[in-house]
Amino acid sequence: MFSFSYLLITPAQNEEAYIEKTITSVISQTVLPSKWVIVSDCSTDLTDEIIKSYATNHPWIQYVRKQNRSDPYFSSQIDTFNKGYEQIGSIPYDYIGKLDADIELPPNYYETILEKFAKNPKLGIAGGEVIDYYKNKKHHHHSYQKSVAGGIHLLRRECYETIGGFIAMKEGGYDAIAEVKARMQGWETRTFTDISVYHLKPLAAFSGNALKRKWQMGRKDYFLGYHPIFEVAKCCFRSFERPIIIGSIVRLISYCLLWMKNTERTIPRDVMAFLRKEEMRRLFLFLKNFSKQ
Repeated sequence: MFSFSYLLITPAQNEEAYIEKTITSVISQTVLPSKWVIVSDCSTDLTDEIIKSYATNHPWIQYVRKQNRSDPYFSSQIDTFNKGYEQIGSIPYDYIGKLDADIELPPNYYETILEKFAKNPKLGIAGGEVIDYYKNKKHHHHSYQKSVAGGIHLLRRECYETIGGFIAMKEGGYDAIAEVKARMQGWETRTFTDISVYHLKPLAAFSGNALKRKWQMGRKDYFLGYHPIFEVAKCCFRSFERPIIIGSIVRLISYCLLWMKNTERTIPRDVMAFLRKEEMRRLFLFLKNFSKQ
């Protein structure tokens, strides 16, 4: 059906409750990856045993274990991804994907996304809509069409190599940086809502309860270089996400404390400038459309 191939890399750390659903959903794909490297980030539960049990019967799945965990969580995730990337060697591929170990995919997921790439040679990064699914309930998130959830990033090889791969960020946001750098180079990035995947636990669940997650998100926004005006607008717009109002207040306070201290950022200045230009354009268009209503 397709004349091009894709590879997957999955960082996994203590995901025994979810990883089997991820693995079986990939095995069930109508278009299989030519290789899938699953890297255990020093897991202490049954994650490794689950991976090995499937790798034994599917030679295109490779199990790798990292011996030393990097901290903090987000940096470790990208370090683990890069460990998997080292295993690719000279294997030819056209697309490369990062797939988290707590994602459940529909059988036609990668076939559908690959078709999107085939139709648009300028498409550099793509993915479907991510729906949090836990406690037998679906939880939808507001999403920006040009932003792809990091847990399902699929990149055209030329795009991945042009942007230099993923950059480990202490507070997260490697996916946002990758997308901004891609758009700076003329690539398009897109979430397609005509196909969705399930994320099997709350967003950023490792951060703790809901308010702790909002606090961490505010820190992430600051270190990514979000414009203060845009951050205020976003927090207002999302104030009715749970926990209602207080969640946005906590997120904004977290951002503002770092902003008032003029805390140093490591993000390249040209990337931050491009991101802020995009943000202000989005805000202007939103206000322009809102005024017409």
